[in-house]
Amino acid sequence: MDPITSTVAAATACLAAGTEAVPADKAVREAYAALKAIVRRRYGDESNLHGAMERLERQPKSARRRKSFAEEVMAAKAAQNPELLAAAQRLLATLPEVDQGRSPTSAPGAAIPPAAADPTKGP
Repeated sequence: MDPITSTVAAATACLAAGTEAVPADKAVREAYAALKAIVRRRYGDESNLHGAMERLERQPKSARRRKSFAEEVMAAKAAQNPELLAAAQRLLATLPEVDQGRSPTSAPGAAIPPAAADPTKGP
């Protein structure tokens, strides 16, 4: 999986978890908004890439949405865009690390709250 897709998938899962369980960190929201603004400016609001990103936001746990987004990243050659890659790196740096340094998703699109990362720890 390319770095844009993996970072956006992790961020959308993190942000979705924030609305359901734990408030998403402000830095994550801001870094995600910055990456999305680059997508909008570079590829347009009506682009397939932007549309796939918005669909992934609505269903961050959907493997089909992640696959569609990955296909659009590839088609747009977004993973070759230095500005977008830099924004993805900044976003990745804001995501919380849980479960021995993995991103907030051990399975694509499945947010893991910090307490759930270690089954020996209770709620």
